[in-house]
Amino acid sequence: MLASNFVDFLSALMGTRMMRAFDGVDEMEPWSYEFALDFLRCVKICRVDGDEWENERYTVQDSELLVKLGLLERPLVPEDPPKKKGRPKGSKDKRPRKSRTTRRKNMDGVNESTFD
Repeated sequence: MLASNFVDFLSALMGTRMMRAFDGVDEMEPWSYEFALDFLRCVKICRVDGDEWENERYTVQDSELLVKLGLLERPLVPEDPPKKKGRPKGSKDKRPRKSRTTRRKNMDGVNESTFD
């Protein structure tokens, strides 16, 4: 009985502290408590080479939000700038193409172009 009361006390204490931390960040105000916990569930750090802890890569907005919550020291900078979408300029094939005309036979049996 004492152990279950202690666990309930700890969960209530952690819940109120987390709610206070969420209230301090303006971007998280419209979020529900469940949505905020799902967001924090995705935050992971892993140990690299036995000593150092390393964060996973996050989007810039997520890393700024984690800095405001105190879970990261500084926002992460993206490794590469975003690439432009589409075909690179000047890479279009510039060879002359055949014209697409429909040919029909006239009464004499000679092919005749309709778009000449």
